[in-house]
Amino acid sequence: MCQGSIEFLQKQAQVETSSQTLLAKKTYLFDMGYSQRLPRNMTGMHLAAYFGLEAVIQPLLASAQFDVDPTDGYGRTPLWWAAENGHEGIVKLLLATEKVDVDSKDRYGQTPLFREVTVRI
Repeated sequence: MCQGSIEFLQKQAQVETSSQTLLAKKTYLFDMGYSQRLPRNMTGMHLAAYFGLEAVIQPLLASAQFDVDPTDGYGRTPLWWAAENGHEGIVKLLLATEKVDVDSKDRYGQTPLFREVTVRI
């Protein structure tokens, strides 16, 4: 199953479609533009961090094919998504690489670890 997940996450078209489906939220009944208000440019690393897939993210981190600290269209990194969703194990794995910018800010000025602290409060 892990290999199948990695293969899926390597296909950008599948990752983009999945992330758009996952993150599109209609806020009110006649909200016509809701499907366009979501981050673009999400990667397989973003999705693995979002879902907290430790068994999948470890081989991704070891692969030269995957960028450890990419930003999506809102400036959010895999670390941001892992912290947002309370995946402490993923946060630790990403920080251990020493390739992530813990002070990176999304377009709203929030850092990944700010998200973790806010979520836990």
